[in-house]
Order: sequence, then structure tokens, then C-alpha cells
Amino acid sequence: NTRLQVEHPVTEFVTGIDLVEWQIAVADNQVLPKTQSELVINGHAFEARIYAEDPDNEFLPSTGMIEALIEPTKGTQVRVDSGVVAGDSVSIYYDPMIAKLIVWADTRAQALSLLLHCLKQYMICGVTTNIPYLIKVADSAPFKNAELTTDFIERHAELISHNADISKGLEQTQVIAIAALLSAQKRNNTKRQVDYAGFRLNHCLQQKLSFTVDGQQIELLLSQTHANSWQLSFDDNDIAFEATKTDTTISVNTNSYIASYPYYENDDFAWLMDNNGLIKITKTKPDLGTQGDDHHAGAILAPMNGTIVTMNVEKGQSVEKNDLLVIVEAMKMEHSLRAPFSGVVGDCFGRAGDLVDGGSVLVSLTPAVDDSNKT
Repeated sequence: NTRLQVEHPVTEFVTGIDLVEWQIAVADNQVLPKTQSELVINGHAFEARIYAEDPDNEFLPSTGMIEALIEPTKGTQVRVDSGVVAGDSVSIYYDPMIAKLIVWADTRAQALSLLLHCLKQYMICGVTTNIPYLIKVADSAPFKNAELTTDFIERHAELISHNADISKGLEQTQVIAIAALLSAQKRNNTKRQVDYAGFRLNHCLQQKLSFTVDGQQIELLLSQTHANSWQLSFDDNDIAFEATKTDTTISVNTNSYIASYPYYENDDFAWLMDNNGLIKITKTKPDLGTQGDDHHAGAILAPMNGTIVTMNVEKGQSVEKNDLLVIVEAMKMEHSLRAPFSGVVGDCFGRAGDLVDGGSVLVSLTPAVDDSNKT
């Protein structure tokens, strides 16, 4: 084989040999410095491929800008092969692999423990990644026990495919407190200090807040009692805490809990890294009546950034459930979008060769009369 495989760093870790150097030497007609019998394997190594993809959506690639990036601490036992930094974009034109994380230790158990530790240190914001999925796989009992088969994923899908329960990381009330602070404390355009954002004469600021934390909908009442002191009401419980944040770190102090965590946020999301990995907080926005028909069930959306290969329908055309509407190509794959019900095509947005953004409407579809009760 005249090329290096993606997993070559594993071989390099357990043999101490730089295969890239050897390959260059061979290309220069030099003799390999060791024979097969002279090679020695020491310890155990794991490699995890860090991908911009969504395991909960059939592993479709996730395109967009990497808004924040924190890699695990590198050293003699930890290697990160990567070529991206915060501000780079994952495009539709290349494989969505972001990096390779490789670890080494004397025993398999130690190497696996180090892999988990490093995966939980990895913070990538702005695109969906497979890191939580990798944590679930590496932390599963079958994988720890080396019960490995070619159908490992299918056999243990129920065990590893679901999102981790946030109660296994931070206590839920502490996550709520952090989420509340992230959403409630805002710097305005004059960049006044956050400490005074909740100032009111004669009474404290109260806000009703709504979030989705790792898929769990949370609603609470938040009160700011002093500059950095807060109280929240949630499920008939009142929780007092102090919290402060910088541009990269948030610190929370409750009666039983003191900790600081890296975080990043934008207008729509916040990401918080605790000891069990990255927690994604979705900030719920009020519906001000500005959402149009594009948000109805009859809007056929592009699954990701890509190129329209075929627009298979036209305005006014009647279609049956599962009829092919559009084919979109992205990441060297074709995605067929089919009618979710029988109906009539309202409008078609785009034609073959057009570039489209993920989530954009490609076809609007009105249900047929007979199917109206099924939508």
C-alpha cells in the first residue's frame, strides 16, 4: 500500500516509529531502518475521529462555522492531528472530519480512560459533532470489556445512540442555574457591565425563562437579588446561587456546589463544558408572529448545505406520499427528499445546480383534502 491509512498514528504510538518519515525515505529509495523482526509493540493506543456530523440524524454532515474550539491538552500520551481553528468553516466540498484524537497508555483500560478524559475536554461550538456519541461508545460496558464485533453499533444501538442524561453530569438544578444566567445576563451595545444589567429601583428583576438543555425543555422564574446573586424557582424549588462570567468562563456557587466551566454562547445557543462533556443549551425565542408558512409541515427543507441535483416537481403538480421531490448533493452524497404526504406543490425554490443552505425551503407542499387529517 503506497499511502498511509487514517489510523497510522495508532501504529506510531505503539511502535515509536514515524511512518511518514519512513514513507518519505522509501520514496527517496532509502532502505527501511528496521526489519519486521526488529519491531516491538509497547502499550495500547486508541484513535477517535472527530467529525462534524449529527449521529441523531443518520450521521449527516454538519456544515457551518466553528465558532469556538478547545482541544484536549496534548502531551507525550495525547496527540491531536488537526488543521482547523476557531473561525474556520466546514463546507460542503470536503470530508467533514475535523481532527483525529490519539491516546496511548501502558494498558488498554488506562488508554480507554485517557481517551474518555480527552473527549470530555474537547469543545467544538457552531457545528454538530460526533463527540457525545464517541463518549457513549467508549464509555459503554461492551466496549470497555472489548466485546467487539463488526455489528457492534447495530447490536448496542439502544445503549449508545441516545443523548446522555444531563443528570449524569452536572446536577440538573446547577445546569438550570447556568443556563438561566447565560440567557439573562446580556451586554448591550454600549458594553456596560453585566453586574448592573438587572438593576431596578425598589425591587429585583424577575424574568420567566425557557430553555432546552440536551433535549429537555426547562421553564423557570429567575430573580436577581444583588449584583451577582440570583434565585430561581423551578418545580416548586427555590435555589439561591451566585454566578459570574467572563468571555470564556462561567463560575457558579450554590450552597453545595462551587465550580468554573468553559463556555461559549451566541444569540441562539450556549455551550458549557462540564466533567462529562459538552452541554448544549438552546435559547427559546418568543414567537412574535413573524414565522411564516415556511415553518409549516408542508415545507420541504434542505437537510444541509449542498447543491440541487434534480428538482423533480413543478408548481401546481400533484404528488403522492413518498414521491421524489428533490435530490440534493452534499459531502459527496445524494440526499433524496420525498413527499411526507399526498398533496399539491405550491412553489419550488431553486433549480438544478443551485447552491442551497441547510434548513432553507426547497418545496412548499399543500396537503390533499383527503389527507388533511393526517398532517
